[in-house]
Amino acid sequence: MKIPLPLLHFPRRPGLRHFGCVTFQNEHAARPEGDLARLLKTEARLDEVLRQAGEQSATLVAEARSKAAAREATLALEIETESRRLEAEIASERARREMEVADATRRGVQRFEAVTAGDVEVLAKYVVDRVIGTPP
Repeated sequence: MKIPLPLLHFPRRPGLRHFGCVTFQNEHAARPEGDLARLLKTEARLDEVLRQAGEQSATLVAEARSKAAAREATLALEIETESRRLEAEIASERARREMEVADATRRGVQRFEAVTAGDVEVLAKYVVDRVIGTPP
């Protein structure tokens, strides 16, 4: 497609938009007296957005810290409860094992005390015979 020559070469002026042979006034074209005011308004809006974002982030950080502190307290309580339960379980296990050892010791003492002098004499004779080599 060939573009006609007059459409390619038309005068450009600031503030005007050219569409073919029709020229429109650009509403957003640079206006020296309004640019500074618009810039200041934009900067004020951005400052407000930044301030609101700062407030929101401060609120979110405070909420997160509060939740973290609550969770930390909950976990500390759970750890303390579990620690007490384990200490009680260990104490119970220790008492049970102490009773088992005491019972085993008591039974050993009873067996030792049940050995008579005659049993010791027979056993001693057997050992001497085994060491010396005399047949039984």
